Amino acid sequence: MTKRETIDRIITRNPSARPEFLAEFTAEDLDAYLRQLESVKRRSPHEAPRQTRVACPPCA
Repeated sequence: MTKRETIDRIITRNPSARPEFLAEFTAEDLDAYLRQLESVKRRSPHEAPRQTRVACPPCA
């Protein structure tokens, strides 16, 4: 994939990213950023944040 194609794919996932800004990075850095964006699971904006339960020791 060309650098331009990578930038285009990044912009589809992060519309606030500016092509001029992204063009300053190396192709390797852009590939890494795109992989990170693709690994993020998109949730509905109406979905409540997930709560994580942490087991804690009983109070002494």
